Amino acid sequence: MTELFLTGESGSMMPVTFDGCFGWFHPASSGRAGAAVLLCPGASQDFSNGYRPFRLLAARLAEAGYATLRFDYPGTGDSAEPGSANLWAAWQESITKAASWLSAHVGTERLVLIGLRIGGTLAAMAAAQRGDVAGLALIEPCMTGRSYVSQLVTEARLRGAQQPDGSIEVGELHFTPECLEQMRGVELARFALPPAPPVSVFSRAPQKAEARLADWQERDIKLSCGDIGGLDAMLRPSHHSGEPELEPAPLLDWLRRAVPPGATPRYTGRPLLGPAILNLPGCVETPLHFGDSGHLTGMLCRPALDRAPGFAMIICNAGGNPRHGFARFGVECARALARAGFASLRFDFAGLGDSIHDRDGADLQTDPFTEDRMADISAALNALEELRFGRFALHGLCSGAYHALHGACADPRVTMLLAVNLPWFSLQHERPGPRSVAQGCVDRLAVRGTASLFLFGDKDPGLKPFERHFGTGGSLLPASSAIRFCTVSGLDHELTAGWMRRAVAARIINFIREPLGGNPPHNSAQERAPHDHP
Repeated sequence: MTELFLTGESGSMMPVTFDGCFGWFHPASSGRAGAAVLLCPGASQDFSNGYRPFRLLAARLAEAGYATLRFDYPGTGDSAEPGSANLWAAWQESITKAASWLSAHVGTERLVLIGLRIGGTLAAMAAAQRGDVAGLALIEPCMTGRSYVSQLVTEARLRGAQQPDGSIEVGELHFTPECLEQMRGVELARFALPPAPPVSVFSRAPQKAEARLADWQERDIKLSCGDIGGLDAMLRPSHHSGEPELEPAPLLDWLRRAVPPGATPRYTGRPLLGPAILNLPGCVETPLHFGDSGHLTGMLCRPALDRAPGFAMIICNAGGNPRHGFARFGVECARALARAGFASLRFDFAGLGDSIHDRDGADLQTDPFTEDRMADISAALNALEELRFGRFALHGLCSGAYHALHGACADPRVTMLLAVNLPWFSLQHERPGPRSVAQGCVDRLAVRGTASLFLFGDKDPGLKPFERHFGTGGSLLPASSAIRFCTVSGLDHELTAGWMRRAVAARIINFIREPLGGNPPHNSAQERAPHDHP
């Protein structure tokens, strides 16, 4: 088995695993680490929207002297699937394990929990049960489980993802009736927090939050409520750069006053951490830092029984989301590929997720479409070549499909392209014709023999510009066995339902098998959705 390695560190982040959870540890940059911080993320879209802000916050906390751990709950991000069908119980247990891991590895009994949205509610629940919580900061927390469940049910109903047994599906998350009932019974103001740890709530409506938590003040809990800059951008999908980022200064000022860092010896880290490898059913995952300065971060997913590297698929970011993808499709697709015998690397473009875009000393967010990603894709190919992989595919959804297309055209090392719901070929409106970017890209792929799958939902907005260039059903595509056009009925653009993601992953795997097995794909097809969805 080929040895895997980290090709560098990214901003002193250290990958860690515990009990199937994946996370990043940010050691305190100063010699003072007497208090440590555990970041508890939101869930579903709140998780994706808050992912990069939490990375930046963790770095600022480490600079201020607080060793910090951020991690993914079971069934979210890069973590393993939960051992229990009850997500709510699994998430509570994971916070307990994360807090214990952090306390043991830093050597402190002073923890600060910081939570976003439902993560704030979970953090408060953990603080009510532990004796080592020295402070609690809640960012726009969910005040009642009933209102949060109502939001989830509404979203599930709109997506047609309510099940006859009363369970619901929201993106990658499946909530059982038992889980939903437990969540409905949660009310933040009634948590039996001890009076000693100071609590701060950061909200877009701090006065309203303070009124909702009046019970805490009556119990002499040291509560403060305030606003925090950039919170609006943190709570909505970040598809474009240029919006104000989270400004953590108010939170840091409160933390320094309420829970000073302390003066215990600095934790040096790596020798005690060990390799951050996730052994999952049918696959093994290892984080990689790569690029000229180790500024790019990704997750290599290999078949569990892999003996020698060969083919690998690179999975590009979708929109402004981290490498996990819309509704975690990047993770689900990678693990399905591994179980089918194929390796993959899902990674963050510079300025998204965990990858750094350094411009004039600032780590800036980048635009999902307008930023040139060819250097990032080339760096990913180079990293895989160093790991002795020799055949490569590029895959992406939405903006990821756009960059995968142009990456496949630009780099001859790419022998396969899998573009799902490609929105357009060029950022400029263009007429069909032999001089169009669309025609040039597809001709180049056909001449080179790059096996290419263009897959769309039958009503996806990207289908119209594709057919404007290449005819209804792809009738004007080059007469090449390498190019395949396919539509699947019922898919939405972001593959939000589980059956959609399974259907697309299955078609990707079948397409990969055909060229690798010597059977060229046919030119076009229209397929119906499978029968395993509502």
